[in-house]
Amino acid sequence: MRLIKERNGKLLEDLRELIYRDPVRITSYKMEKTAERIENADELRPDTWEEFDCGEIWGGDHEYFRFYTEITIPEEYAGCKVIYELKTGRERQWDATNPQFLAYVNGKICQGLDVNHREILLTENAQAGQTYRLLLSAYTGDRLFDLKLDSEIKVLESSVEKLYYDLRVPYDVARMLDTSSDEYICIQNAVTEALNRVDFRVSYS
Repeated sequence: MRLIKERNGKLLEDLRELIYRDPVRITSYKMEKTAERIENADELRPDTWEEFDCGEIWGGDHEYFRFYTEITIPEEYAGCKVIYELKTGRERQWDATNPQFLAYVNGKICQGLDVNHREILLTENAQAGQTYRLLLSAYTGDRLFDLKLDSEIKVLESSVEKLYYDLRVPYDVARMLDTSSDEYICIQNAVTEALNRVDFRVSYS
């Protein structure tokens, strides 16, 4: 049973890697340091802001910034569900001091972002060549001087995501059970049978 558990865990990690595909990194933004609240995103003029290369760092102690970029959907994303993801380098660190963002898409508030909420659904059905105007109203948090702006767009494979969590949740539950219990054996057998039906030889086959 131990070998089966380890095998299932490895296959679940392989499955998790297939949830997203074809990532495209965003390399530059326009940036403005500010102390003003955004009243109307459409009235802002990002073309006057300074260039920000995504290899740079930014930050401060309770400072406010704005970042702007335009995202054009690639041809190969046509008809797909497209995600924008943002990382700052503070992932898996203390939540109370992490940077916070309010994201605007095409001039409208979309959602908040932080180290635990890093993704925005741009579209359920992408159209090649369509452009999205993304504005991030950013707050550094407490004494964070070495933040990154590491972002990308990618395709979300919803069926793979659903399968992964349908299997991952019972697998994690089984790990908390006595390995000799009927419940543990039943769950591991079910997860094993399900994973046996997945063809990992060719991705998305």
